[in-house]
Formats: sequence, structure tokens, C-alpha cells
Amino acid sequence: MSFKRFDGFTGSIPQKFIDKNFNSCPMCGTVEPYWTLEQKMGWVNRYLFKCSKCEAIISSSVPDVTGFGRSPLTTLGIAKALSGKKMSVIYMKIDDVGNMQVTKLYQGKEFPITELKEMADSLQVVE
Repeated sequence: MSFKRFDGFTGSIPQKFIDKNFNSCPMCGTVEPYWTLEQKMGWVNRYLFKCSKCEAIISSSVPDVTGFGRSPLTTLGIAKALSGKKMSVIYMKIDDVGNMQVTKLYQGKEFPITELKEMADSLQVVE
């Protein structure tokens, strides 16, 4: 995978999403991580976000990042409803804990974005 920043127009929606929602990493707590991203294609396309400090990777579905995943009229909306997830909630997955092996129990788990933000806020490390 080739993670990179998207500070121009191309890729600006997911870049702004991660920069706005996570000013600290939920795995290592570094303040203002330099998030890079990659897109993973599959049944549900996902944006993967990588922390520059600990190399942890968190992801969310493209429809959740762009706002289209919160509609019952989309494939993701139907999948959310069938799995018991709330339609109005953005879900984030911890794909890789990176260098933070102490948090290995979170790897592969999915959380509502509010819970992941709380994790990040509780770990904030001033550098």
C-alpha cells in the first residue's frame, strides 16, 4: 500500500475527515498526527488512515466518510441495519495497531467514531 497525504483538491474529503475528527491518534495519543491515507477496494470500499508516529491504521467505509452511508437507501445503509448498527453513526475499524502492541486487543475491532475519539482524547501525549 502506498499511503500519502492529499492536501490538494483530489482526496480532500477523506483527508479533511481524518484531520478534523482525530487531532490525536487513538492508538499512541500523539497530538496532531500527520495522517496519510489509502483507499481499499472491496465489497465495501474503505479509506485507510495511517498515523505517522506509531503507524497504526484505522479505517472507515467510503460512504461513512462522505456522508452517504447514513442513508437507508444505500447498500451500506442496508448492511448496517442488518448487522444491528445505527444508521446515523460513523463506524471506524482499527485495522492495525502499528507500533502500539499494548493495544493489540483492539486490532480488527470496529467502534463508533465517538468511542474512538474518546480513546484518542484519553491518550493525548504532548510532544
